[in-house]
Amino acid sequence: MKTYAYGLPRLGQHREYKKAIEALWKGTINEKKTISILSEIQNDNIALYKKNVDMFPDGEMTFYDPMLDTAIMCGVYDPQSLPEYYGLCRGQNALEMTKWFNTNYHYLVPDFSNIKTPSFKSNSKNPILQFKQSQFPHLIGPFTFLKLARGLDKKNFRIFFMELIKVYEEILFDYEKVQIDEPAFVMDVERYEVDLLNEGYQLLEASECKITLMTYYDSVDFMEDLLSLPVSAIGIDFVRGGASYEYIMQNGFPGDKTLIAGLVNGRNI
Repeated sequence: MKTYAYGLPRLGQHREYKKAIEALWKGTINEKKTISILSEIQNDNIALYKKNVDMFPDGEMTFYDPMLDTAIMCGVYDPQSLPEYYGLCRGQNALEMTKWFNTNYHYLVPDFSNIKTPSFKSNSKNPILQFKQSQFPHLIGPFTFLKLARGLDKKNFRIFFMELIKVYEEILFDYEKVQIDEPAFVMDVERYEVDLLNEGYQLLEASECKITLMTYYDSVDFMEDLLSLPVSAIGIDFVRGGASYEYIMQNGFPGDKTLIAGLVNGRNI
């Protein structure tokens, strides 16, 4: 057995993250200084991981919100500077903010209400995202990204999802391994969505990138399908996900995959 950890708080030992961003907004420090402070927090977190656990993803730092970063990565938005980026986070043109599942964290909500046809494209070279350069990136999954977005119906969801899968496939070709978070798997997922997941993740297999797929916050209702997805490792919540644990106890776990047993409560900071 080895240890695996991710999602280390990015606040800093003395709330440096919050202070730096607010200072930038007030104009008391510049972009270069802000990036320097956040980079130092990121380096400290990586050092802490290396000291305490066997495996972890990197590139977890963000200037504000991973959901917004995902939208930028997929070409939904394309800010070229921190002021443009923060314009999407605050002020008159900011995206709506809502709670991240059943936690006290929040995320910015992508809105596709006025978009009839998706125009996703790989935008991983965006200057804002270069800050997140990593060897083992930590990404929000395509299903969760769209499930938490606004303005998609059943028909549009399929179209948007399959187009988004093409972008993820292109991005995965650049890496040997990635962690993909799909906490939306624990929501009420309909059968057509499960079939869509199977189809989409089969396409991602072509990249030959080793995917560590993480679910959390509760049990997954489609365990048989989840365990059959072509990924190298699956993380499952054993704190609140009692039904998922019972399924594995009764049916076993695939021998060609690594089980990452979620034993630490991810809701409690």
